[in-house]
Amino acid sequence: MQAALSSDRQSKCVWKGIVSNLQHILVVDNDPVAAMVTQQGLQRLLGKDVEVALAPSPGAAWLRCMRESVDLLIVDPSPPSRAAAALIKALHDERPHIPVVVLTAYDTPRLRAQMKRLGVQHYLAKPVGLAELKNTVSGVLASLDTAQMSSAVN
Repeated sequence: MQAALSSDRQSKCVWKGIVSNLQHILVVDNDPVAAMVTQQGLQRLLGKDVEVALAPSPGAAWLRCMRESVDLLIVDPSPPSRAAAALIKALHDERPHIPVVVLTAYDTPRLRAQMKRLGVQHYLAKPVGLAELKNTVSGVLASLDTAQMSSAVN
């Protein structure tokens, strides 16, 4: 089955000859309840054209980003672990086409500065309403669509 599944950089998933334009969002948060609320809320608000999945850890998120089609990563870089920051840096280096939205309950000026240094362009501090999160995510996904259409034309 894995041999039949592949993906390209335009986030079109090909499985057994079927092409899907489904957009894939991956959520990683050390708080499983917060992760599930984010996942279910976004899935409900964004509808059937988007798949929102959970990764139990930054390491698991890294593996999914390397092996699967991931269009957007939502991560909470909560202290004391540095694994989420390492994930963001590695993703920026190895898969720079995957944007990152930081969604954190541990908002500090130091964390904001660190995320900015890592190239994070979308930073939200919890508590954040699902409507605001949806607007941010929709904007990021729309900019991906625009970039893909422009690269297809060139």
